[in-house]
Amino acid sequence: MTEKIRKRVFDAHIHFPIKCDIPYEVLKNEIKKSGITGGLLIFNGREEKEIFWKYKDYLMNGELGFIPRIAFVLDVHSDRWKEDFDILDNSKICYSVKIHPRISDIKMNDFESILSKLVELNSETIIVDNWLFGPRIENHIGTELVIYLAERLPDRKIVMAHAGGVRILESMLLTRPLVNVYYDLSETCSYFKGTSVYMDVIHFIKYTRNRLMFGSDYPDFSINHSIKAMEKELDMAGLSYEEADKIMYATAELVYGGGVIRKIVEECDGAFIEGITRRDDYESILQKMINNAQIIVIKCDEKVAGYASIYVNDIKLKRAYISMFGIKKDYQGKKLGTLLMDKCCEIAVKEGMKAISCEVLKINQPGYGFYQSYGFRKTKKETEKSFFMTYNLINAKEQGSGWRNDDK
Repeated sequence: MTEKIRKRVFDAHIHFPIKCDIPYEVLKNEIKKSGITGGLLIFNGREEKEIFWKYKDYLMNGELGFIPRIAFVLDVHSDRWKEDFDILDNSKICYSVKIHPRISDIKMNDFESILSKLVELNSETIIVDNWLFGPRIENHIGTELVIYLAERLPDRKIVMAHAGGVRILESMLLTRPLVNVYYDLSETCSYFKGTSVYMDVIHFIKYTRNRLMFGSDYPDFSINHSIKAMEKELDMAGLSYEEADKIMYATAELVYGGGVIRKIVEECDGAFIEGITRRDDYESILQKMINNAQIIVIKCDEKVAGYASIYVNDIKLKRAYISMFGIKKDYQGKKLGTLLMDKCCEIAVKEGMKAISCEVLKINQPGYGFYQSYGFRKTKKETEKSFFMTYNLINAKEQGSGWRNDDK
């Protein structure tokens, strides 16, 4: 593997260190030491979930250095299994669903019930724990559950956590034909070092590189220790830097809800005078958009023509905020901007907002003209570089305008 400094790492398997007195501060310090740029926080039980709700605002505001993706375990046998997911939905927090056969005492006759519950949840990614441990053979059905779900939910991504552990090659051979199955190697790499299984891990990396993700399983192993162990194994598997980068970052970014949005943002960046991809804090901004904003894409002839990013989570002031709004140069003049703004207004009204605000660069005269013609008005607030504008949704609704104004 070519020697380069790795600038981005996504840890696809992190837990809170619940056995210590100050779990949030301990986790925050661990992440700061590791320098990772993204991660998935997995909450397996009630105690872990309570910690999430306690520190939710800190986590979702990026206090870890990034906004983490979230996974909650599905309490299969509880009548109240949906409550936490409903709260996540109402809080506009994107989430993945974790299924843990050993912790939740799942057997093969539970598969149909699990499927019916997953159909009700708004998660594109489902994680199935597949780490063999303990004498309860009836719960060692992670591989079977992955196959069952992957075949019946082809539009969702199914992640096999720990990649099968001691049965890593068997799990790979049984599931690799299923194109929506991905794997995280958390714990497996470090746990089996020095055993015969270790070479199976190297073989697995070599032949499953395009659907594989790095994970530390912190706090069982430190994040830095896990990164170093993984880097060594990637080198032993003979992967190039670019192939290793997919495992250490890009695949997890795709699997956990950001890949499609990233592609759209980067494809449309030229539509903006100051595109966000050129900023030093691009990753943080992108993760905030993915987790908290609604992304509206407009197409022309089946091609992406532009997009808008709108936040509708200010419940107190009932004011939506458009952070990004742009149409590619080749598609301007076709009234697509008006159609895109119409959709922003529709979403804001549906979410109970009374106004929409935005910031416009003073040098962006075409953008200022468009907002003004649509009905936005400049406020008293401004900076050296920008104007701030607002659109009154109540008046627009009363006028029956249908969100229509002349485009620029």
